[in-house]
Amino acid sequence: MKLHLKIRYVVWFIIALAFAPFAGYSQNNFEFGYDNAGNRTSRAIVTLKSANTQDGLTALNPIEEKIGFATTRIYPNPTKGLLHLEISGESAQEASCTVHDINGKLILKNDSFQNQTDINLSSHPAGIYILRVFIGTDSKEWKVIKE
Repeated sequence: MKLHLKIRYVVWFIIALAFAPFAGYSQNNFEFGYDNAGNRTSRAIVTLKSANTQDGLTALNPIEEKIGFATTRIYPNPTKGLLHLEISGESAQEASCTVHDINGKLILKNDSFQNQTDINLSSHPAGIYILRVFIGTDSKEWKVIKE
């Protein structure tokens, strides 16, 4: 009887080791593209990486994507409360963003900003939020995790 239990634990251990490399893939983010009517037109997996910002601080897990002719950088994700959003390019003056909770309720709205802004989620509970950035007629959204 005891040998049977030991074999069962060894089998479970081997199975756990076999699937351990896939556990890190759950931290990927998905990017969705939408047309002007609000229909989803694309879905992509955004890999997370480290990079240095212009001010010398390390940006953990920045997301860098193009929206139209502008480039956006969002970091850190997950965040403890302060999310940094940078937009470079001539279209940055037309940029705005919204943050919704997982139920779709509007949490924050920023109608205009110059090249960079900090989105403060520290007064909101930990969870998953949706950041949507609008530049001209283009928009993209990302899942943001607040710890």
